[in-house]
Amino acid sequence: MVFQDQGHLGDAGLATIQASYTHPSAGKITNTVTVQIDANYNVTMSGYHLSNDVAVGEDVVGDSVITYLEGTLTDTAGNPVADEWIYFSSHIDNVPYGTFSSDSVLTNSEGVVSTIYSDGGGNGAVDAQNTPLIFEGVTVEAKTVGDESLGQVLFNVYSSFTDVWPYTLSLNATPDEIMLDNGETVSTITLVVRNKSLETVNNVNMTFESNKGFIEPTATTNDSGRISLPFSDQGQESDVGQAVIITQFTHPGVGETILDSVFISIDVNYTINLIAYPVALESGTDVSVGEDIVTDIALTKLMVEVTTNDTSGSSNPISGINVTLNPMNFLGETVGTVDKVNDLTNGNGQIFAYYHDDNQPHVDDVSTSFIWEGITVGASFAENTATTVEFNVYDSTHVWPYTLTLIPPETTEVYLNEAETSTLIKSHLTNNDNLDVPNVLISFSAVLGSITSSDLTDSLGIAEVTYSAGNFDPGDSDETVWVDTVTASYSHPGFATTLTSSTTMTIEDISFGACADIVIPPSNPDHIVVQQGGGIESTQIKAEIYDGDSNLGGDEIEVTFRLNPVLPGCYLDEVGQTEVTKTTQAGIASVSVNSGTEPGVVRIEVEVDCDQDGTVDLSAASDQVIISSGAPYYIEPEYDPNSTTATGGGFYQTQCAAIVYDRWYNPVEDSTYVYWTIEPTPPDTLINAFVDGVSFTGNENLDGDIFSGMAFTTIVYSTDAIGDIGYVSATTYGANGDTITARINEDVGESLLFFLPGQLTLTASAYYWDFTLPVATDEVEIQITAMLIDFYGNAVSEAPIAFNGVGVSEWREIGYENYTDGGGGFEADGCFSWRDYGLDDDPGTLDEGEGNDDHDGFDLDGDGVIDTSEVSEPFDDFGLDGLPDTNDEGE
Repeated sequence: MVFQDQGHLGDAGLATIQASYTHPSAGKITNTVTVQIDANYNVTMSGYHLSNDVAVGEDVVGDSVITYLEGTLTDTAGNPVADEWIYFSSHIDNVPYGTFSSDSVLTNSEGVVSTIYSDGGGNGAVDAQNTPLIFEGVTVEAKTVGDESLGQVLFNVYSSFTDVWPYTLSLNATPDEIMLDNGETVSTITLVVRNKSLETVNNVNMTFESNKGFIEPTATTNDSGRISLPFSDQGQESDVGQAVIITQFTHPGVGETILDSVFISIDVNYTINLIAYPVALESGTDVSVGEDIVTDIALTKLMVEVTTNDTSGSSNPISGINVTLNPMNFLGETVGTVDKVNDLTNGNGQIFAYYHDDNQPHVDDVSTSFIWEGITVGASFAENTATTVEFNVYDSTHVWPYTLTLIPPETTEVYLNEAETSTLIKSHLTNNDNLDVPNVLISFSAVLGSITSSDLTDSLGIAEVTYSAGNFDPGDSDETVWVDTVTASYSHPGFATTLTSSTTMTIEDISFGACADIVIPPSNPDHIVVQQGGGIESTQIKAEIYDGDSNLGGDEIEVTFRLNPVLPGCYLDEVGQTEVTKTTQAGIASVSVNSGTEPGVVRIEVEVDCDQDGTVDLSAASDQVIISSGAPYYIEPEYDPNSTTATGGGFYQTQCAAIVYDRWYNPVEDSTYVYWTIEPTPPDTLINAFVDGVSFTGNENLDGDIFSGMAFTTIVYSTDAIGDIGYVSATTYGANGDTITARINEDVGESLLFFLPGQLTLTASAYYWDFTLPVATDEVEIQITAMLIDFYGNAVSEAPIAFNGVGVSEWREIGYENYTDGGGGFEADGCFSWRDYGLDDDPGTLDEGEGNDDHDGFDLDGDGVIDTSEVSEPFDDFGLDGLPDTNDEGE
């Protein structure tokens, strides 16, 4: 046998199958077996809390709030299952709690069942947050007829509204600023709803409203108590400004309403410009004038431009925008009217309008700089004034009549044909208050010549045009000069008056006629140097041909240039040429003259045979160029110790100079380099000085003066170098790179580094002596000490000091170490003597120590002990104290 279910949800559960047999003689026997029939269905259940049919966040004990339960029964394929009984039960921790409007419900054709749950009173049932494994709230369970569980719904039932009410609304906007762009930019409005226990309030309907822009009017919180809605503008001017978005919820069970709000700025990124300029109407056409004049003699035209910048920074016009124009006086009162030509911006983002005054003048008083008494027009969009423009409205007597003046040009002559020239002609327009009239059109005309027909006056009331001979044709006239009349004119439509001003111009025909004169103009440069002279060796010589009217001109006229006399090596254009024929271009012929090997004056002769009949018609001669100098050949350096100055920092500066001249004793070209060196005199190897190593002829000296052929430099040295002697040399290079050099004081060969006066102080061992005490004597020895400091107060060492005095019978040497006068083969002269020949005792070898005026000792093995000294009279080398082995000064 086969046992099977009958396809009904009621079959689910434990089925008991019993088999029995009755024997007619023996009786009945039975046996049973059980089979579990599982329900392979699913119920999706949800619960909604309602108060007066309005969804609220929670169930509360009592009749004010009920919980509406709904479930859907589906098979394993998700298909709805109809006509099956679903049984509902409710409990708190398995203890029954609450009732249902119907605890058993048959699924409809969509597999849906629903019922209403009413709480069981008491204190309700609320889940405890600290027991995650146990749910202390209400559990509603759906089961089959066989008691098989199909699903559960869990929720709380609060004891009273004070446990959950009032709700908390948290409304935010991101971002809080959008643009007026018809919904292209959007702000996201986010709302989170929580009850008094800070639990999210789910599945409640919230209302939204805004004074500007658009937001959906209602939305339902999700399972997280959250709503997110987009907010955008509607592309209308009224949207601009601050939008206030309000959300609210009314709880029917409490009878109270809660709300929250958020603010969003709707801005525009328009740039609004406003331009004003005065016009007068002539047959309905605008004519620029200088001022707005009371009544409609002249009006102010207004132009509004509305643009926006795109992401690339480009400015794009905005069409279809209404910009309000409001004319005001200085009190902010509306004065006059604005008549718009187009109400909304056109395709170029522009609105045009005319301002009509109130038949009264409105002119700014310049003495009140902080107040504008004229007219101010404000341009506003969405009630916000974006920009203003100011202008005056004048009484006609203040500005009219205008004065038009044609300003004579600096050049009143223009020329015809190839020599055609032009000049600028200006006019000046002022009003009756002598103020410049800008931006009006001035007309110009000429009887003979050509002139630009018109020009707008600038901010100074000046209009400027170009005048020339143009297409003027004198025909066969023999005249070469014509007088033309130039006229400037201006017509103001409001006064029907034309102003004019005229001046005269001269048109001349300076076309070249027959050649009548030849001129050799000055050459530039007019001084050159001999070949390899270290400067410019050539220059251009020109010949100019003029007709009888002194017009320069004539092409392809042959001109002969000739050197006479010919300086050695001098030539024209090419080596060896002393006579060259050139042709003119625009009346000018030119040739290059090149220097030779000697200085002198280059004389040029030019000749022209104008009619080519073999006879010279024109000639001229000129001492044109001077060959002034050659390459460096001599150099003579000198210095001026008396010009020594203190530089500061303990150093001194002495000026040096060298004259450089060629073999003919002419100063060489400026900028010829001179190189300087300074060396110590042997056997010295060091000197505390330097010389500025490079100079050039024609440079400035310390006084700022310049002398041709002279190069200046300076020696800088320290206090320690005062009195030192050095070799200072100046060097330059000749024609073939030959070295030309000389020393300062060539005959002596030495330069003394000068002492700039400081202070010399003398002291004496005694300032008074009585020759009778303590015993009579006719001689006494007084020790004189001289102390020398320089300009900076530094001690000067090794400087020679000369002593002299009145009543002094003898000057004696001061010494501290004993010596044998006349010993060692020296003459007894009362002074310590030695041979200042250095270590080798050989004069003229310039070895170490020679010629330095010191008695030198030498440490030959570098052990710090003097091994030998220059040959001298015998002496006790015991130092200042005269005692051996004390290692005092000098020992």
